[in-house]
Amino acid sequence: MNHSFGLLFGTAVMATTFVACSDSKGGNSVADFCTVAKNLVTTQEGLDVMFENSESPNASEVEASFRSLISLVNQLAGAAPTEISDDMVVVVRGFTALDSAMKRADYDIGVLLSDPTVAAAAGADIAIMNSPETEAALDAVDQYSVAECGFALDTSGSGISS
Repeated sequence: MNHSFGLLFGTAVMATTFVACSDSKGGNSVADFCTVAKNLVTTQEGLDVMFENSESPNASEVEASFRSLISLVNQLAGAAPTEISDDMVVVVRGFTALDSAMKRADYDIGVLLSDPTVAAAAGADIAIMNSPETEAALDAVDQYSVAECGFALDTSGSGISS
């Protein structure tokens, strides 16, 4: 797989996995939050398989996967406890920006990596996802997930080959 795409998608995987469970503070239950987090893990595993089995996955499959991913990240933000709600706002912003970058290429990884005009336009969106603020928010949510849900999500993107 193309190294640049591996980094891009690895970042996305990392971000998707920084979702956590909560206690009843803020009206959200640990069980509800962890259920959404587990659904994200399942979605992530499907994405990992898609990207590992193809040099350049089908754009319609990528788009459908991103739509599922964005939906789950938003659901997770809605279920976030007070302790990480601000972090989830940042995570949602990062994923929204990453989705915008993918939209610019019509969800075609080959276009994103090979068309300099598209890549330049997508660069600012990708920079939001890769920002220190987003990375810190992802780390905070992941740590919360470990503490409250009892599981970590793949924050390294190690399932993505380069």
